[in-house]
Amino acid sequence: MPETLLGNFAEGEFQKFPPGGKLQMTRWDFLDAVTDWTKALFKDVLLPKNADPEEIETVDPDALFAEDGSAMTHLKVYRMRLPDYDSLTAPAPYCLHQIVTGVDGYDETGRDQSSVLLRSVFCIYHPFTDDLTIGYDRGAERAMEVAERFRVAVLREGMIANRFVLNLRLGQVETLYYPDDMRPYYITEVASNWDIPAVRREFRQHLGV
Repeated sequence: MPETLLGNFAEGEFQKFPPGGKLQMTRWDFLDAVTDWTKALFKDVLLPKNADPEEIETVDPDALFAEDGSAMTHLKVYRMRLPDYDSLTAPAPYCLHQIVTGVDGYDETGRDQSSVLLRSVFCIYHPFTDDLTIGYDRGAERAMEVAERFRVAVLREGMIANRFVLNLRLGQVETLYYPDDMRPYYITEVASNWDIPAVRREFRQHLGV
């Protein structure tokens, strides 16, 4: 990977700003933490995988198979962008975490504060059925179950990695269920605001605040 102004990302080394200290990428740290947290949250959940044998082999060679022959796999979790597949649905089932906005400022006490708006997109595959006897779409139900597991855990725990804290003052936890008919794919997303460690500014250190 080529060198950048921030150093060599492949080796985890960063140019020092200012001299004597490493640049702290707390927003990327947050994405790392929420990715690990999401993987742990869904570690015992198996979801249907795309029925295309070629996609199963190339995208998810470790997929398991249910008794009816359908492929089952764990939820994949990505940060900011999806891998370079031919389509947005190819890696389903997956969760994509994206930081939409980041804000730095002061809280009500005048202390430095930093926060981010996190967008968590879930794309679920479920084989389409014309069986009307069940009275509902099992794929839509599965998509809602996945989003609910994430939403409830976010609200219940309210903290990730002991330093990233859910902030309901900045906005509600919002869930969007995509109304478009994309069967056999189903998409939901959850938006949430998080406080992250603020950058300590030097002039405030000199002032003792």
